[in-house]
Amino acid sequence: MVFFTKVEIKSKEDLILLETEDIYLKMVPKEYKYNILESAFDMPSGKGYKHSEDIKRLLSELNKGKKLSEKTKQKISESHKGQKASLETRAKMSQTRLGK
Repeated sequence: MVFFTKVEIKSKEDLILLETEDIYLKMVPKEYKYNILESAFDMPSGKGYKHSEDIKRLLSELNKGKKLSEKTKQKISESHKGQKASLETRAKMSQTRLGK
């Protein structure tokens, strides 16, 4: 099993290592890149990465029927505390509840 961690670039050597890793990642054929972004520079967070519609559908199907643990539900709840839904989002939630 391979784990990735966030990389902080603190020196020129760190940047050279990241650039070298990027070169090697680009050499790997796409069919062997399961769950790996295209570039080493994307690795630390993947922020801004967009999944294709096919992948979104597949992930949706794989997650249907899964039950979240109480711990996970609590973490989700904590992450949403202090956030206020926009008027548009509140209108959508209202419409959803009207159908029940």
